[in-house]
Amino acid sequence: MGVFCLSPWKRFFLGIFLCIFSTPLRFCVIIIYMNQYLIQQKIKTIAYLCIIKETENQPIIIDRIKFKQWDFNSRDGCKGDTWIAESVESAENYRDAFNNFNKKLSQIVPKLAFISQCYMDFTQESFVIFKKNDNSDKVVFIHRVSDRGSTGLVFSEKEKKDFDKIEKNSKNEFFWYINDCYNTTGYTAKLLLMFASLECLAGKEIKIDGDGMEYGVYDKKNMKKILGDSLFNKFYGKGGLRHSLTHGRYICASFSGKNYVEIIHKLILEYFNKEYRTKLNTNVVNPQRHPFSNASYYVNTFIKPKNDCSVNIKNILKNIKSADSLSNSNAKFELIPGQDLNSTY
Repeated sequence: MGVFCLSPWKRFFLGIFLCIFSTPLRFCVIIIYMNQYLIQQKIKTIAYLCIIKETENQPIIIDRIKFKQWDFNSRDGCKGDTWIAESVESAENYRDAFNNFNKKLSQIVPKLAFISQCYMDFTQESFVIFKKNDNSDKVVFIHRVSDRGSTGLVFSEKEKKDFDKIEKNSKNEFFWYINDCYNTTGYTAKLLLMFASLECLAGKEIKIDGDGMEYGVYDKKNMKKILGDSLFNKFYGKGGLRHSLTHGRYICASFSGKNYVEIIHKLILEYFNKEYRTKLNTNVVNPQRHPFSNASYYVNTFIKPKNDCSVNIKNILKNIKSADSLSNSNAKFELIPGQDLNSTY
């Protein structure tokens, strides 16, 4: 078996040649066309990657992915709260290349975070993909993420009236958990806290086991009142989401295409409006607002450099702060319509 990296036209003509001249008695050659993609991904962290050898900071290589500090010099040491993960991936297209890279990264980064005992995340960070073959124009796919900052919500006389209606509410555990949920970033952690909030809100029933010992369980009737039968079964039925999550199954935001944190939160607000006659707004845009981790995807497209501008991630992100950067007359990169390349890059 032969494995080659050929352009589509060369592969086409070679296929014709083999069909004409090959016979069953000759060996079989299988042509696998694989493009080569250089992928560079930002990793946000407050761990400094510092392995010094002869005054140079060395990268580390794990599963063919090179990890290096964003910047380093002998005077200041490690600079920037960022690492760069870099790898060359073989694939038929840029999407498959990134999926291969992302799968490896998702297994490596949590272990790096555990060892460093620091915050470390790449899922809401920028990356670039550069096709190394058949790419004379140096076209790059860029996924540019920026933090949009936080926008506050108004606490007015209306909110004060709603507070007065719940001030004497004795379900303090619910408010502690929901407050922790609001103060937390990360989908899985928020979902766990949301389930804890739900169970405190539903209340407990005291039962007695076979040894005569008392134990508490959530009030199933109240829980169904908050969630409805369909979601109750999805969360608390056999193999339900809540049980799976608390018994070691990792559930991320893309698990079902639904944001269950926001769905449960809205149902809790509706429950308070009905039971306590509050007038909480159930249609707030981006509820549970937080001062950090407010990612916005300003640029998600194909670009190419003007002149001989470097196509590495540091230079690209330095020159492209937003989509407007590409329309500037002094821009070092220009936009390429994505529909022209999505199926061929």
